[in-house]
Amino acid sequence: MWSFEYRHETSAQPEAVWRLWSDPPSWPKWDEDLDEVTLEGGFEVGSKGVLRPKGMDGFGFELTRVEPGVGYTDETPLPGAVLRFDHDLVPEDGRMRIVQRVTMDGPKANEYFHNLGKEILLDVPGALAKLAALAEAA
Repeated sequence: MWSFEYRHETSAQPEAVWRLWSDPPSWPKWDEDLDEVTLEGGFEVGSKGVLRPKGMDGFGFELTRVEPGVGYTDETPLPGAVLRFDHDLVPEDGRMRIVQRVTMDGPKANEYFHNLGKEILLDVPGALAKLAALAEAA
């Protein structure tokens, strides 16, 4: 298993961040490493979609936790592992922190880390900064 957590402070209102998070087709606007994201159904637990990173085939994902204005979790099953992204808004001293935790568990987690995980981890800080900037401008 491996897990990493990133935090980005923002002055954005939680509702502004939530609007961006809860609209998966717009995710490529703040996560520039994505070409396309689709979601079948509403932004709710159990809804499934496909996330297509630039230059790669699509990965299926499922929303496993949705708390409007607070956070959500999506999971991608892979052969021998599960990739999980936890997204949370944490109020702190009159400001807001956007927190993203990336976790992979399963017998092949370390193998995936060497082939895929490092790229994901390098992309998260920039995506959080752009998410915050878009939410602040809203």
